[in-house]
Amino acid sequence: MKKHAIATMILAIALAVPVITPAAEAPQTEATAETEGKEYTFRGIPWGSSLEEVENSEFVKDHPDFTYEKNEGKLTITDATVAGKSSAAVLCFGDDGLYSGMYILSEEHTDLLNYYQDFLDLQEALTKKYGEPDETDDDWKNDLYKDKPSKYGMAVGAGHVKFIRRWKGEDSVITLGCVGDNFEISNAIYYQSISLQPKETEDDGL
Repeated sequence: MKKHAIATMILAIALAVPVITPAAEAPQTEATAETEGKEYTFRGIPWGSSLEEVENSEFVKDHPDFTYEKNEGKLTITDATVAGKSSAAVLCFGDDGLYSGMYILSEEHTDLLNYYQDFLDLQEALTKKYGEPDETDDDWKNDLYKDKPSKYGMAVGAGHVKFIRRWKGEDSVITLGCVGDNFEISNAIYYQSISLQPKETEDDGL
């Protein structure tokens, strides 16, 4: 399975996050109180920004060789970095402007364990910025390597486990995923607006 297809798996997992109702529509709890005021954005670009506004952002100006697929509403930067690691960045637009952004690591390793280490490095970077994840999901389909952390790269590559972490903010959800199949592994971070959704005609192949 190619890396972009595996990243699509992470996208599918990210989109499976239940829509969080605004705090005003639900009883105030300690959890919703903590969520209020957490504003997560993709490179500081506000959700709902137009293509022109995104093109004029410092992030895109620093990466002028981007491509934009009009039919899919996706702006792609192939030479981005996140947490000091090489990646592609994909920003998605709907009828109401920018609604998501995604980093897909492009680091290549010969040792599968290094992909799991990349996941841990990304988790550490996100935790430093946003605090501990609101959700931790280690989805084991096969327990063969579950008690052997030194084999976690092999476990991901074989499709035995998916490692997923989520941070939930006031109007955003961040999903970090490490998934694989047929010994191809992908790490990706998906930033999703809660209030803005893909345009109805968009087909992500999910």
